[in-house]
Amino acid sequence: MKCGEFKKQNLDTGLTDHYCILCNSQIDSFFPGGYSGDFFRNKKIIGSGYRENVICPNCRSMDRERWCYYVMQKYTDIFQKTSTILHFAPERRIADILQKNEKADYYKCDLYKAGDIHKCDITDIQFRDHFFDYIIVNHVLEHVKNEAAAINELKRVLKEDGKIILSFPVCPDMKTYEDDRIVDEAGRLRAFGQEDHVRIYGKDFLERLSQYGLNIKVYTPCQELEKGEIEKYGFISDDILMVCSK
Repeated sequence: MKCGEFKKQNLDTGLTDHYCILCNSQIDSFFPGGYSGDFFRNKKIIGSGYRENVICPNCRSMDRERWCYYVMQKYTDIFQKTSTILHFAPERRIADILQKNEKADYYKCDLYKAGDIHKCDITDIQFRDHFFDYIIVNHVLEHVKNEAAAINELKRVLKEDGKIILSFPVCPDMKTYEDDRIVDEAGRLRAFGQEDHVRIYGKDFLERLSQYGLNIKVYTPCQELEKGEIEKYGFISDDILMVCSK
C-alpha cells in the first residue's frame, strides 16, 4: 500500500472495527497506556496521562503518532515530493515509513545517539541554514528548557517554504506554566507530571508560539472527523497537532 491510501481502503471495514493506519491492521481494540497518578487525575492534559485507546497491539504505535501520520498524509505533501526531512525523537512507525520513501532525504536525530540516529541538540542544530523541507518535532519542546533557542534553531535550518510538524501536551484549563527554580526530578514530577518535563503548555500556546514569527495551522480530530472515525483509528478527540511555517 502506498502512503496516503489507507483512508479509502479503511472505509470498507466498518466504523465498529478499530484500524491502525500506521501498520494497516484491523484490530479488536487498542491497548490503554499513558502516565497515571494524582497529577493527571487533577489536571486535564491533552496528549498525556492515562488513556484507554492508546497502543496498537500489532505495531505498538501510540494515539498521537497515528494522528501525526494522518495529518502528514492528508495536509502535507511530505510523502509526495522530494523532501529533506529532520525528525527529532523519531517515532518508530513513522520513521519506518519515511525511510522507505525514496523521495525522502531523511535524518533521524535525538539528544543521544543510538544506531542510525544522529546526535543533535535542538537548541544548537549542526545542520546548515535553510536545509530542511520538513522538521518533525512531536512531544519534544516540553522537555527543552530554552524554548526560544530551540524554535529559532528550527527556523534557521528550515527552508523558506518549509514546514515544522509540531505537537506537545496541552492543558486547556490554564496558561503555560514553567518555573526555572524547579531543577530536581521530584520537583518536576510534582509540578509538570513527569520528571523530564520543564513546562506545561496551556491554552495560550498559539500566542506563545506566534511570538517567534511562526504561522500556525492547528489540526484536531474532533474538528476533522466524525466521532466514529476518531474511535476507529484510535485518535485522541481533542489532540493538537500543528503545521507551522515561517
